[in-house]
Amino acid sequence: KKLVEIMGGSLWVTSKEGKGSEFCFTIKVKANPNFTSSFLSKTVPEVKNKRVLIVEENELSRHLIEEQCSRWGFKTLKIDDLSEIFDLFNKNEKFDIAILNIKDKETIQICNKIREKYSISTLPILALIPTSFQSFEETKNIFSGYIVKPIKKADFLAALVDLLSKTANKITLKPEFFQFKHNNIYN
Repeated sequence: KKLVEIMGGSLWVTSKEGKGSEFCFTIKVKANPNFTSSFLSKTVPEVKNKRVLIVEENELSRHLIEEQCSRWGFKTLKIDDLSEIFDLFNKNEKFDIAILNIKDKETIQICNKIREKYSISTLPILALIPTSFQSFEETKNIFSGYIVKPIKKADFLAALVDLLSKTANKITLKPEFFQFKHNNIYN
């Protein structure tokens, strides 16, 4: 709290019973005049127009994931409640990959139901998991891959490309795509 106040910002918390608490803050900082865009901000031709479903209940996280995927060229659809996914499937919506925030056992049970309809190669699921996640053994046949939060852009793109390369409509990135300056990898 002191650091936020020293930096001229503010700190607040919102709580939802049964959901948890969200701590937010603002601070005042100067923009980096030497910032240069990295390969992580470019369109990736190999994923252009691939359909990605984003399931994340946190509005800010959902927005940031959607914005980054769109920047890379994905066509995105985002929902905030995992139970809505079955309505989409019943409407015959097709996705190349799904990105799901995994928060509890109920989420894993819903993912099991998804696997009853779609195999790992038909609909890869990239799980976004907290550092406290302990259920790797029971989920190895559910998730195609996972990323521990907080998400780094380079890891996120690498996971998406890796999972898409294992599907029926395989993709492969050209080596020149990954030419970048080392200090910009996490911009």
